[in-house]
Amino acid sequence: MADDPNTISTNSLAVPISPLRQRMLEDMTIRRPAPRTQAAYLSAVSRFSRHFGPSPDRLSYEDVRAWQLHLVQSGLGASAVNNQITALRFFFCVTLGQRDASQMIPQAREPESLRQVLSADSDCFGRPFQSEFDRGRASFRRDYDCLRFRVWSSGRFGALEAA
Repeated sequence: MADDPNTISTNSLAVPISPLRQRMLEDMTIRRPAPRTQAAYLSAVSRFSRHFGPSPDRLSYEDVRAWQLHLVQSGLGASAVNNQITALRFFFCVTLGQRDASQMIPQAREPESLRQVLSADSDCFGRPFQSEFDRGRASFRRDYDCLRFRVWSSGRFGALEAA
C-alpha cells in the first residue's frame, strides 16, 4: 500500500488521496509553485471544505463569499484573507476549470495606511533639518509652491511662467 501513488505516507500511516486533491497536486506540479505555496494552497482548500462539509467541488461562489466574510469577521487581515482567496481562485479556475473564477472571487482590499505627519523641524522626507539654511530653503520652496498653485488655480498660470 505504501507503493500506491494515490496515497500519502504520514508517519508510516498511509492516507488515501482523493482524486480531486490528486488533480490539484498535479496542477500545481505543472505550474511549479514553491513547496510552501503548495502546502498553503492545499491547507486553504482543505479548511474551506471542512468549514462547509461537502467536497470543495460541490461548493459554489456563494460559499466562497460566505467563507470570505467568515475570515474577515474572525479578524484576519487583508493579506491573510487574500492568501486564502488566491488558493481558492487557483482551485476553482485551474483544478475545476471554471474560467470565470477570478472575476467571481474578489480579493480583499488592503486598507490605505495613513501618511506620516511631518513636523516643522523636518523636510518632506521626514529627515531633520541640518541647519537654519535648510529650514529657510524648505520654507521658501513651500511658499513658492503655494503661490504657483494659487496662480494656477486662478487661471493666470502663463503670467507666472513668463516672469
